[in-house]
Amino acid sequence: MDVMTAILTQESEQALVQPAPGAGEFAYLLRGAATVSDLGERTSWRWILVQASDQHGLADCLGSALRNRQQSGAAAALGIPLLAVLVYSPDTASSEREQLTAVNSVACTMQLLLHNRGYAANWRAEVFTDLAEARSRLGVRDEEQVLGAMEIGTPLARRRIRKPTRDVADRMSFFSAAAVDLKIA
Repeated sequence: MDVMTAILTQESEQALVQPAPGAGEFAYLLRGAATVSDLGERTSWRWILVQASDQHGLADCLGSALRNRQQSGAAAALGIPLLAVLVYSPDTASSEREQLTAVNSVACTMQLLLHNRGYAANWRAEVFTDLAEARSRLGVRDEEQVLGAMEIGTPLARRRIRKPTRDVADRMSFFSAAAVDLKIA
């Protein structure tokens, strides 16, 4: 599958089943995703993989934390084949903007690589980003931020519907040095 086809056919799938990538396959795909932007190989991110068999411990703490906050929904997101939690690990040697841009690039590329291998990956930005008990169980350090999680598995139904592309020409412009020079003069 070429890159444009992957982009046009990648969809969020709510019904995910086994298999999900194992540790070796995830690491292989992550090696590719990590090449998009390395900021001098500082790697300001890390993934915490939670397999379906280990999600009950996380669901327990999410459930109590959500009850305490009068919220619902995040615990229902568990029970998927693989939950990949993305953690931002800041590096003081480069700007936060550069690092977050690199982290986003890695996550987007990883999602496309997973799709290309026949998996589906749904991004959840607000799953448990600030729940202290979940952070503690996952081993997230105080200086780190949980940016979200990918729910990964095989789509229950294989759909290959192309997304309609939209005209976005009005979302770009060209810089003209001549126009700037005229305004300055």
